[in-house]
Amino acid sequence: MKHWLLLSAVVLTAPTTIAATLSTTAPHPEVLHPEVAAALAWSLPETPCQQPKLAGKRADIVDTNGITIRIDVDSYKINRFKRKEKRWLRCMASYKQGLVTDLRRLKDSAQYGLTQQQADEILAKLTLIQATVEEPTYVINME
Repeated sequence: MKHWLLLSAVVLTAPTTIAATLSTTAPHPEVLHPEVAAALAWSLPETPCQQPKLAGKRADIVDTNGITIRIDVDSYKINRFKRKEKRWLRCMASYKQGLVTDLRRLKDSAQYGLTQQQADEILAKLTLIQATVEEPTYVINME
């Protein structure tokens, strides 16, 4: 009797919760299906997106009442920064969507049969993807 190793459900409700139903052995451990081989060779891609920084030159301006106001950037630089930030957020959304697609592909590779060691490797990769997708996109630079 052949036992298939199946990942029946991946629960993405909690940050690190991945529930799986596993059986004991793959049908032919010596024969590796191409989808399983691709899942085992998968690694987290580097994000191509770089968070923009609001760079400016500081200037002290004294208004008519004698109050000194420190201005770091002008409106042109702020608008440029907003455009860059919008592009960056779109890039991050696209990157995370690609990770979700990879998550589905890794999860679906289990239907071809896995050994326990292969299942553990794939589950670790699923956990890594889940943590990356769920981490906050926007982190304020304190520079």
